[in-house]
Amino acid sequence: MGYSLTEEELHFFGRVSRTPEGRKLIDILQKRQKVYDYDCRRLDSSALSRVQGRALEIEELLELFEQGHKKIAKQASALTKKIIQTYDT
Repeated sequence: MGYSLTEEELHFFGRVSRTPEGRKLIDILQKRQKVYDYDCRRLDSSALSRVQGRALEIEELLELFEQGHKKIAKQASALTKKIIQTYDT
């Protein structure tokens, strides 16, 4: 990817991915990606480039949601461990 997200932007994707609306958006994007993947197998070269570009953009968006989700999950896990260690001492 050409653009690197800030920490705040990555957290945004992580937070959105945990909401019902965010999960619905991810589901819609995944369905669109399947359509574009199918189209890539049957289109001629002039239309193929446009569809490949759309497919790549959706893939990048889905990766951002995944990265954000993982980052928040990792932070939550670290916080949980810290809390447990505090109560164990």
